[in-house]
Amino acid sequence: MKIKLQSHGRINEWIKVSSLEIPDNINTLSLREYLNIEFPNLSTINYKIAVNHEIVNNSKNVTEGDLIALLPPFSGG
Repeated sequence: MKIKLQSHGRINEWIKVSSLEIPDNINTLSLREYLNIEFPNLSTINYKIAVNHEIVNNSKNVTEGDLIALLPPFSGG
């Protein structure tokens, strides 16, 4: 299945694609594992995943055409 992929911050330096073919019947927990294998630098940081502009803290099913955003750790004051 194909998803749209959006990366931010330093993650954008590691991922140079805007779409990605991923296994069918995947959820965000499995997607994180898949992405960490495909893009090993991701496993070095604690990034968030957003599905269609909503940050997912647990597990959510991913479907064809979803917009997946990878968000690096936030800092600020």
